[in-house]
Amino acid sequence: KLLKILGRLADSGNTVLVIEHNLDVIKCADYIIDLGPEGGVGGGEIVVTGTPQDVAKCPESYTGQFLKKKLEINNFYSLSSAFFSSFANISSKS
Repeated sequence: KLLKILGRLADSGNTVLVIEHNLDVIKCADYIIDLGPEGGVGGGEIVVTGTPQDVAKCPESYTGQFLKKKLEINNFYSLSSAFFSSFANISSKS
């Protein structure tokens, strides 16, 4: 529900800035600014910026490490769906 609302705001031409730790929200972002590397006094530095895929490629980013796993799972299901749907319209002739 939150992602739909954020999407509608962005689609209407609004700039949407979200501070979030939930990977399901982060993976949908157009652009990420990952601060860290730790929390509190151990953080506050920009670790990496870019798309979710860019952040997932950054080994110094804790967010990226977890996001990479999340994106790999989603890509697996997308590829599986594409593979099976490509066979949906095939008929066999006897």
